[in-house]
Amino acid sequence: MDGQVFGALPAEQLQDWLGPGTRLATLHFRFRELVFVGEEVRCTGRVTAIEGELVTVVQQIAVVGPDARVAVAPAGATLTVRERP
Repeated sequence: MDGQVFGALPAEQLQDWLGPGTRLATLHFRFRELVFVGEEVRCTGRVTAIEGELVTVVQQIAVVGPDARVAVAPAGATLTVRERP
């Protein structure tokens, strides 16, 4: 799978989770293993800090199934989350 396309996955996860008022400020990730077409992946994350509108998250992407492995880690982001009207 193309690295740039795959790299959009953690950004999409965060914006889907936190909603349309979310703006990605920073994103970082490191590929640890290859992911092949047809494999299923699971994105997980947790909030590590909240300072006003700025939210910091750590993430991981793992291949699930018989060949389970961590594909992306460390990963994380900072986001600006505005209150919804």
